[in-house]
Amino acid sequence: MNYNDWVKAFRERTPLQLAGIISAIDTLEKDVDIRQEFGGLGLFWGFSLRSAAREALGLKEEQRINELAKTVHTTIIYKIVDEFPQVDSSKITRPITLSEITNRIRSLLAMSYKDISIDKIPTVATIIDAVSNDVSAYYPELELRYIDELSDPHTSVLSEDSYYEIMDDVAKMLTDSFGGN
Repeated sequence: MNYNDWVKAFRERTPLQLAGIISAIDTLEKDVDIRQEFGGLGLFWGFSLRSAAREALGLKEEQRINELAKTVHTTIIYKIVDEFPQVDSSKITRPITLSEITNRIRSLLAMSYKDISIDKIPTVATIIDAVSNDVSAYYPELELRYIDELSDPHTSVLSEDSYYEIMDDVAKMLTDSFGGN
């Protein structure tokens, strides 16, 4: 098997299994007897397998982030549609907003948040605001009904109650997906 075959095979493994493979190879590389027994070839294969497992793990993580970003985007859009039935949800599909949500989720993970909660209002609020701004761009006639005074002033197409409800929903989605990391 070559490197690309290993990456492909490893993509079928769970993140926990991949972490186990990486850890096992790290442990073997530290064992002097194993290194002497297998020589340079053993270490080369260990490095290759570990690299393939890390790449597969990274691809899985990226896929999970992208799927979560789509779910968060859809959830916010449907909450807005609940308040404004004239909004056509299929129209609000700007990839730039989805990319912005994905990047904000990545930044949360980079900061190693164990508990993404309502205490992280600025991050969760910016995700909601990105989608709200999209809706406003498509439907400029919608009244911007809510101004948040807790942080930087911003406006939203959501009412205050709905804004906080969706903030809780988004925080829960993020916590459920990444809280255990």
